[in-house]
Amino acid sequence: MRELELDLVVPERIGEGLIYFDKGAELEVDLRLETLVDGILATAQVSGTFTGECSRCLDPLERPWTGSITELYSYLPDESVEYLVADESVDLEGPIRDVVVADLPFAPLCKPDCLGLDPKTGEKLTEPLPETDDEIDPRWAKLQGLLEDS
Repeated sequence: MRELELDLVVPERIGEGLIYFDKGAELEVDLRLETLVDGILATAQVSGTFTGECSRCLDPLERPWTGSITELYSYLPDESVEYLVADESVDLEGPIRDVVVADLPFAPLCKPDCLGLDPKTGEKLTEPLPETDDEIDPRWAKLQGLLEDS
């Protein structure tokens, strides 16, 4: 068994959409490697700071993130094993990418009660919009008469 603490630099952007680890971001990896009969078991805690934009107001975001991986690296190619030991080393990029992409929020928010943008002015809302009667799109106005007749 071997335990390592690694500081890795992200070689290319990890994540899609509004939230991601940008190229050059640093990830801290607390790694434990254990030798098994058929390969090497890699267990790791991965942490870093992701960046992106709020999905409601588009303000910039920076948040800490922590995830964990457990992956078997096989000595011999097999259909049931995705990763192999190559030249007495293991490549952590694939498992780290898999856990990051699956764990990052789809619609990140700058704060849980973010109100977003005003639909008319495009400015960030600081208080909820007042209740108003729903305006009918002029293209659908003739259909309003059907509702009133029934």
